[in-house]
Formats: sequence, C-alpha cells, structure tokens
Amino acid sequence: WVLGGATTVLSVVLSMMLISKHLNNMVNPRQQRFIINIITMVPLFAVDSYIGLLDIHASETFVMVLDSLKECHEAYVIHSFLELMFSYLDVDKNNVPKQLKGRHLHHSFPFNHCFRDMH
Repeated sequence: WVLGGATTVLSVVLSMMLISKHLNNMVNPRQQRFIINIITMVPLFAVDSYIGLLDIHASETFVMVLDSLKECHEAYVIHSFLELMFSYLDVDKNNVPKQLKGRHLHHSFPFNHCFRDMH
C-alpha cells in the first residue's frame, strides 16, 4: 500500500501542477475549461482507488459516497470531452450535424420501459 500511496500523491501533485499551468495561461478559455474538467478526473480516481486499496471496513458509507461522486464526475468528464471535441471541430451544439439528424435513439433496459424512443 506504500507504493499505491506514493503514486496517488504523485498523480495528485502532477494534476494540480497541470491545472495551475492551465489556469495561469488561459489562451483559449473555452477549451481549457473543458481540459481542466477532464484533468480533475485523475486525482479523484487515484484517491478513490487508494481508499479501495486500504480496504476500510469501518466506513462503507464513505466508500459508497466516494464511488457515487466518482461515477457522477465521470459522466461530467464525458460531457466535457464531447464539448471539447465540438469546440475543436468548431461545431455549434445547438445545430446538429447532418449525419446525426433523423437518427433514432433507442433506450436500453430499464429506461426503455420509462421513456419512449426519441426521433
């Protein structure tokens, strides 16, 4: 667990250094904001993994809350990544590209019982 702790600290420190460099050199704020959101995934996953490595039985609620936060942040990072790609490609998210127009969105289980398919 010592090596895990050392790599966790290293990843947190390096991530914070990279984030601070982006914050100090805001050349393209729209894209860099998304990049910073993506970088924040590294320390969160590192800390969560290290806590899982320690195998703390006394605080299962804490581990469950941390895992839930990690999963929600992962969804937000996926959104940030897509927004970053739209920004790089100069695609306006309000105007759907022609390749995506008219496609059907089919929901998977269990959402297919709650929502109807979108057109």
